[in-house]
Amino acid sequence: MKHEILSAGQPVLASPPEGLWSIACDWREGWPADWHHANPSEQISAGGWTILKDEVNACGGAWLIEDAYRSQGRALKGVRRFTWKGSRLAPKVTLSVRFQAVSDRANVLLPGIIYYGNPSGGKSGRVPVLPPTGSAASSRHCRRTSSPTTTPASMFPRAR
Repeated sequence: MKHEILSAGQPVLASPPEGLWSIACDWREGWPADWHHANPSEQISAGGWTILKDEVNACGGAWLIEDAYRSQGRALKGVRRFTWKGSRLAPKVTLSVRFQAVSDRANVLLPGIIYYGNPSGGKSGRVPVLPPTGSAASSRHCRRTSSPTTTPASMFPRAR
């Protein structure tokens, strides 16, 4: 199931096809390995937040994962929580935060560069340009879809 972040009713970010959450339980040749992916099994709304939850069995124990999203002016605030419920330490874990930028053409997006509020970010065509303040807050900002509505060409972080 795909989860999308909306702005003015249009998708701007989507969960990768593998799942919204990804956890690697090992390292091989300097890279994360033994990946486990999951999607939320529960969605609730509380105090202006949309909260997504699930439990992922990986790395010899259970991970309780929770995402919380809400509009803040022209931005969307997201908080992700990973809680480890294993009987011992999980020494080689990578916790992944990934979204797919919705676009009809592939481009590189460098998340370390601040595009928000920067006119050149919009000119690049690589990031969504948010509508005026209030528009995002008045529309639903998270939705689940059962079938993909975007092209996988702009998947991040994998190059296509």
